Amino acid sequence: MNTLLRALRGVLAAALALTLAPLAGAAAPTPSTPSSPSAAAPVALRVGIAPMPEFVPVFIGLEKGYFRKRGLEVTPQLISNPATGTVALQSDSLQLVADSVTTLLQATDSGLDLVVASGGAIASRSDTIFGLLVKSGSTIQKPADFVGRKIGMPGLGSFFHVLTREWFTVHGVDYRKIKFVEVAFPQLADVMKAGTVDAVMIAEPFLTRAVKAGIGQRVFPSPPTCPTACRPSST
Repeated sequence: MNTLLRALRGVLAAALALTLAPLAGAAAPTPSTPSSPSAAAPVALRVGIAPMPEFVPVFIGLEKGYFRKRGLEVTPQLISNPATGTVALQSDSLQLVADSVTTLLQATDSGLDLVVASGGAIASRSDTIFGLLVKSGSTIQKPADFVGRKIGMPGLGSFFHVLTREWFTVHGVDYRKIKFVEVAFPQLADVMKAGTVDAVMIAEPFLTRAVKAGIGQRVFPSPPTCPTACRPSST
C-alpha cells in the first residue's frame, strides 16, 4: 500500500502542476475573497494511463475522492500504445499522460513541446510484473533461439522494446535478426496463441492470465535495465 500511496502522490503532483500552471500569472485573492479548490467548479483533466498495476492509484484516488478535494475532475482513459498518448496530448484529447522515457525522448526529439510534470514508476532487474513469454510448447529455450522469430511488442520504440533489444545485446544476440511486431497490450496473448508471433513482451495482469490459461510460458523473468551490471557472470 505504501508503494501505491507514493505513486498516487506522484499522480496528484502532476495533475496539480498542470492545473496551476495557467493560473501562475493570476492575481492573488484578497483576504475578503478567500479561494479554495471547492469554491469553484472542478478543473476537468483527462488522464491517459496504460492498463498496468502501476496506475491502479489513479482509480484509488477517484474512489477516495482525493482529486475532487483538490478541485480536479479526473477522467482516466486507458491507452494500449504509449505513442497514442503523445498524439492525444497534442490534440488536447488528453491533458496528462503516463508516458515512458523512450517515447517522451522520441517525441521531444521530433520537436514536440512536452513537459515532464512528475516522475513515475522505476523499473529494476528484480521486477516480475513484466517478462518475455513464448508460446506453450515452443522450442525456444535460450536467447539465440529467437533469431529469425517474431516477438509481439506493446509499441515499437517503447520502453519494453528498448529493454528487450538490450537484453538480446547483453546475451550476444543481434536483435536486428529478430522481427518485432507492434501489438496492443490486451491483444498480446491472443496474437501469440494464434501463432502470429512466437513470443511476446508482456506485463501484468496479462502476463499471469496468459500463463494460467496455458497460452505461454515465461522464458526469462524480465529484460535487464542496465547494460553492464546485468551482464551474465563470466565465472
